[in-house]
Amino acid sequence: MLSLAILVGLTFISRPLLFASLQPELAEAKGVSLDLVSTLFMIIVAVTTAEATQIVGVLLVFALMVAPAATTLRLTRGVLRGILVSIALAVAIAWTSLWLAFETDWPTSFWITSLGATAYLGAGLIRRLKAAQ
Repeated sequence: MLSLAILVGLTFISRPLLFASLQPELAEAKGVSLDLVSTLFMIIVAVTTAEATQIVGVLLVFALMVAPAATTLRLTRGVLRGILVSIALAVAIAWTSLWLAFETDWPTSFWITSLGATAYLGAGLIRRLKAAQ
């Protein structure tokens, strides 16, 4: 329902917003209130961000839970060892991601998913190399 309200709001301000974005002086001269258009657009962005945070948060948690477990399945045998390696890998990915986000100014979520995917692909490569021997 909130998505529909966002789309209606964007539809309502799309032409004045485009006009104000491309030619602000001309838009103001034609009677477009730049303050009103800017405020409405910022409200729409804020509501959209608030709505998307729930989805992004779930995807990030899912990536942090699944990537270490899937990587561990490719590397280990045995339940206890797999659980311990998965926990260690998840903690290492989380802390490394925080450090990289601080050092690079890239978001933590990017690093978590990238390191998780790299670990999974690396584990697959190690598994293939072991099978080839």
